[in-house]
Amino acid sequence: MTRARGSTRSGTRSGMTLIELVIAITILAMMVTGGSVAFGTIIDRQQTIRYASAEVERAASMREMLRQWILQGEPQIQQGGVPRGARAGAQVATVALGSRAGSASTAGVTAAASTGNELTIVTSAPNPLMTSNVRIRIFVDTDDNTPERGLTIEYQASTQTPLMRRELDSTIGDLTVEFYDQRTSRWIPSTEAATGTPIALRITMIPADGFVLPRLLTLPLTVVFGEVTP
Repeated sequence: MTRARGSTRSGTRSGMTLIELVIAITILAMMVTGGSVAFGTIIDRQQTIRYASAEVERAASMREMLRQWILQGEPQIQQGGVPRGARAGAQVATVALGSRAGSASTAGVTAAASTGNELTIVTSAPNPLMTSNVRIRIFVDTDDNTPERGLTIEYQASTQTPLMRRELDSTIGDLTVEFYDQRTSRWIPSTEAATGTPIALRITMIPADGFVLPRLLTLPLTVVFGEVTP
């Protein structure tokens, strides 16, 4: 009996005690929790990077689209400017890129009310109608009677075709349109361009309240008249 007890006490023990098992499970749970947090952080960062990349691509695409419309078109200067909330058509002067003057015209795409800062061009660059000499009005829509908000375009091939409208970016709350006057060597508002000699155009976009635009969209878009189209 004595030998048997001694043999049992001195023999090799197998298995784990309850305390050791609890400690092991606790450590494992901590490792799993830490790994889940780290994995979640990686996923969040990847989603943020993908979203930021998509925003940059969208901003770059829109800037290039506007630039090509202007480069391959003829900006029009409103005679007397565009009053805030204006709807009715106004007399405009067409300024061909590379020239210093143009002819007066009463044709213009003006339907929805805007902030007053806008640009109308006749362009042959790729556009929603995929035809040449399309008249495009670029403005910020503030009209309660239209579903569009923010930066919007109205376009039509001619005065005999239906007027169409498309929202470009609802997060843009306003924009400024300026012309570089050769005579005074300064940037002047579009409302004063009819009295100057414009040789360049600059558009600056402003975010709507509560929104932040991608950095690329906040940079002024400048086009020099006579610039070679790439």
